[in-house]
Amino acid sequence: MHNDSLRPQTRSKAGNHGRCKRMANCAAVYSIERHRRSVDQILGELANEESQSERPEPVNKRVWSSLELPKRELLASGIEEARRRDPNQEKEWVCLLDGDPSQLQGAQAEMEKQGCKATFILDLFHVQLYLWQAGHALYPKDAEQAGEWVQTMSRELLERGPGRVMQLMKADAMLQRVSRQRWEEIKTAQEYLWVYQHYLDYPTYLAKGYPLASGVIEGVCRYVVKDRMAKTGAVWHLAGAESILKLRSLWSSHDFEEYWAFHLSQESLRNHKQRYWSHAPPATLGSNEGSSLISLVA
Repeated sequence: MHNDSLRPQTRSKAGNHGRCKRMANCAAVYSIERHRRSVDQILGELANEESQSERPEPVNKRVWSSLELPKRELLASGIEEARRRDPNQEKEWVCLLDGDPSQLQGAQAEMEKQGCKATFILDLFHVQLYLWQAGHALYPKDAEQAGEWVQTMSRELLERGPGRVMQLMKADAMLQRVSRQRWEEIKTAQEYLWVYQHYLDYPTYLAKGYPLASGVIEGVCRYVVKDRMAKTGAVWHLAGAESILKLRSLWSSHDFEEYWAFHLSQESLRNHKQRYWSHAPPATLGSNEGSSLISLVA
């Protein structure tokens, strides 16, 4: 971004040269059929193996992306769209998040404000990052053993929940007699599981067929934002970048054709109808010529 388009705190760090990035916020609302999977299927997907089950496709997906709007306003737009689709909450709502505290608090506050209820789930892939952090702290010189440990902890997490994983982490750290520095890394992972344990009830989520990962929104971040905005050498002003993100969001939501028809009608009104109406001589409005003009404008 150009220096004048950065947020104040980023601008102060950028100095005179600017050219720092500005975070875009993204949201998505979609419907999807339940998809019950076994723990082994999930572990296979985490290990990048081919899934043996056919996943249902998200339908009626609508996406938002903005550099200007605060995170809470963007979340509010998504919740309003969900309410419009399911005003009586006859379906089960699931809200997938990545563990950002402001994101979680904002979504919960907006849900409460709009009188909605949802099951909040922390994205499984983000939890995996902390398991890997602990695994490398336990086995810093053996990547294969660290990987096996992470696989074991992932199974425990999916079958028995975060409490069991926290117990095993502490027991393994004591058994390995890790150094203070490596213990701090394990402790960070433990604290993460502790703070977000209410959103890590994966055994229940699996039984209900809920999605466990935020792949849809990760895709939005890539094809709406990164593929267009992060091209080599591209430097943006805020107004131009915001316009591009809105257009790409409309296109990805399959709303562009409807928007474009509306846009053309508004441009016609602004450039022709309002202009000629406001400049029509008052004396001619009652004459035949004036009447013909008004009829044409109408």
